[in-house]
Amino acid sequence: MEKILKHIGTFSFYIIVIGSLFFIGCSKDEPNNKKEPVTVDKTSPKISLSGLPKKMEASTELNITVSDESENVTTKIYIDDIEVFTTEQKNFNFTLDPFDYKTGDRNISISSKDKNGNETTNESSFESKRLLFDYPEALRSVDKEVMDSYIAVNKMDGELVSFKKIETDEDGKFYAEDDFERQDFVITQYNIGRQSILFFIDAHSYAGIVPGTVFKSKEEQQFLVYNYPIAKQERPYLQSDLLISSPSEPVVYNQDSYLFKKFGSPNDSFTLSYAPKVDVNFFMYYFPNDNNIETDYKYLFITDLDKQSYFPEDFLALKKTSNITIPNGTTYTFVLNGYEDDDAYGKYRYHKMFEKKGSAADNLSIQVPLVDDFKVYQIGLDLKIGNNKSIGIQQKGLGPFVIPDMDIVKNDDVLEFKGDYDYSMMKFHKTLPNNPNDGLFEWKYFNKPTTTIKIPFYSFELPGPVKEIVREKSIDITPEGLNPNYLICSLTDYSEEVLLEDLAFGAYYISNRGGDSVSMTLEITP
Repeated sequence: MEKILKHIGTFSFYIIVIGSLFFIGCSKDEPNNKKEPVTVDKTSPKISLSGLPKKMEASTELNITVSDESENVTTKIYIDDIEVFTTEQKNFNFTLDPFDYKTGDRNISISSKDKNGNETTNESSFESKRLLFDYPEALRSVDKEVMDSYIAVNKMDGELVSFKKIETDEDGKFYAEDDFERQDFVITQYNIGRQSILFFIDAHSYAGIVPGTVFKSKEEQQFLVYNYPIAKQERPYLQSDLLISSPSEPVVYNQDSYLFKKFGSPNDSFTLSYAPKVDVNFFMYYFPNDNNIETDYKYLFITDLDKQSYFPEDFLALKKTSNITIPNGTTYTFVLNGYEDDDAYGKYRYHKMFEKKGSAADNLSIQVPLVDDFKVYQIGLDLKIGNNKSIGIQQKGLGPFVIPDMDIVKNDDVLEFKGDYDYSMMKFHKTLPNNPNDGLFEWKYFNKPTTTIKIPFYSFELPGPVKEIVREKSIDITPEGLNPNYLICSLTDYSEEVLLEDLAFGAYYISNRGGDSVSMTLEITP
């Protein structure tokens, strides 16, 4: 019993000691257990908005940044008090589309609220207009002295939307009414020759245009397509009279910067007109009666214009030739151009070296001249392949020709397109023989790549003034009215990217800027 009491006493002692230590420990920690004062976030988010124009005519991207200490911020956008967008991101973009709102003055509010309920609202205003397209310098291809011009907008199915007569360069800007929904459309320019001079209708349509398109200015387009800054150096031409004596009439052909005019017999006088800032070398050749090219082809470079008389002994013989294989077909036209270097190629400063036409028999090989002065060659081919189809190829080098992997199939008034291409073009061509002053009615319709297309001309709604003239001239825009003229369709593909918008209103890539090109053409007979 004594031992038990002894143990109980000892245990009680330990309990008292441990309790005391715990109390002391707790007493020391007590000051650190006091609660810190709670800080309440009362700062509202800050909103930064950029990219909002005063006049919003095309789809516009706004850049919005929200700054706040809180990680949880909700931002809402309102247009005229109607919520159109909400996000919890702090940095985001929002696209304004004028086709989503009525034309006129609009209010935009951006409201951001953090998790503590702090809220900020940024309010702005803008004018909304539904721009269809802007064609600057709309008279760039119009001679107002001899023609009138109209530009029209049609839906892709041919329904007329609007049109106007082009009186000034500023008339090429078109807007849509509020009932016009966002959709691709067709632009057509009708240039009409006046009856007192020479009547004609020259129409160009461009399909698949998206709302808000701004076409290139005249200068931008000329540089892109025509290499106009170089071409401007061609004027004024200088002239030099030359006496060229050769067994047959020499062939001279160059793109724009120089040309020969012959007066009299084959061994007679020529006038050389040239642009001194562009060319200093002038190339000519003769090849009588398509004889043996190695012995009968002769060429001449004119580099000294003080010398005005040239004789057969001045012409040089070929040192080498090459063979070109013509793909299978029925008939062909082959052209070889030479360039002094890649810079001349880029500026389309070529010298025509050789041309040959004939029947395209199987595995036909033709011999062509090579001249050491030309570092770059370009071959061109127009080849009829049967079934009213032909292909066109223009490519750098000496081949072999790359045959385009494309085709056009006609099913009634619908065309089916196969293969890759940059754009299609249909041309309705009709001469007008009813009056001595009548010329022709020609309508070219360009479209972006698609697998099928309905021939547009027969159901296309014309502007009132154009319709009246067509009726007055008894122009029958139907398959039956086409005879005896023609309707063709072609597909064109370039090795470089080509945009239809860059080619709109009469422009074509003629300066090698699109690289090599191939085309497929179908003649559509009535």
